[in-house]
Amino acid sequence: MAQTVEGEAPSRRVSLTKAQRESEIGAELLSLCQAVTTDGSFSDEEISSLREWLQEHKGEDLPAISHLIPVVEKVIADGRITPDERRELFIAVETILPSDVRAVARTARRTVEQQEKDRLRLQWQLEKERQREERERDSPIERWDFMVAGSRYEGRPALINRYAEVGAPAYLVRDPNNGYSRNAIEVRTASGHQIGFVPEEDAADVAPLLDSGHPFLAHIKKILTGGRYPIPVVVAEAYRKDARIQTPPQPQAHAPRTTYRAGRVLGRTLRSHFKFALIVIAVFVVLAYIAWGSKT
Repeated sequence: MAQTVEGEAPSRRVSLTKAQRESEIGAELLSLCQAVTTDGSFSDEEISSLREWLQEHKGEDLPAISHLIPVVEKVIADGRITPDERRELFIAVETILPSDVRAVARTARRTVEQQEKDRLRLQWQLEKERQREERERDSPIERWDFMVAGSRYEGRPALINRYAEVGAPAYLVRDPNNGYSRNAIEVRTASGHQIGFVPEEDAADVAPLLDSGHPFLAHIKKILTGGRYPIPVVVAEAYRKDARIQTPPQPQAHAPRTTYRAGRVLGRTLRSHFKFALIVIAVFVVLAYIAWGSKT
């Protein structure tokens, strides 16, 4: 049997002639084919009905029947009908239709095909949008790269040397009761040791995000060792609240939390007491001098 593609005529005429359309078999086949092509696509039930009719009339001397039978059998051979096979069968049916009826069927098919193309295009666009949204959702919304502040005070150099490692996670822990800064954020190692604070200029931006529940990931980028004390450099990233990232739990604090304010307050207190002592001594000396002068 000659193969036929859309837009090409078969090597022999298989379309129903005027005389064949007026015959009982031809009229039945035409009616059946018009019915199954009305909506521009073939359902499994319609293919089954067409095959059943063709098998019942395969002995008839009608080129249209002998043209359709092998196409139908090929389409259903593996028990699974693909979209391309449905289209192939539809075009085969178009081929046996008279030209006036064929035009209607072809228009219906092309309409359905265009709708399917539009649906697939929209589906592809939605999938791309979903993937873009997922990438944005799981991407950092802010990023900071800073040297840890206060790392040389209160025994922190020893803690840094012992517990801080390049590439290791770092943890940002809010210190809302800090007397020095309302934005104070401690930097802790995975062992729970505090090694300093987020610099104030960065803490002003980080603190609101921490307070509102944004997840954070941070790690020790490097440790500066050129000076008298080691200074960790930390990279911290903030994410959307709905980001699908695994945020490790905060480590158990290993030592009481300290602040710069505590040290400064203590220093000022000691200086104040020293000044007060000097004043008392000065007053005592003046009074003693006056008393000594009055006696002489």
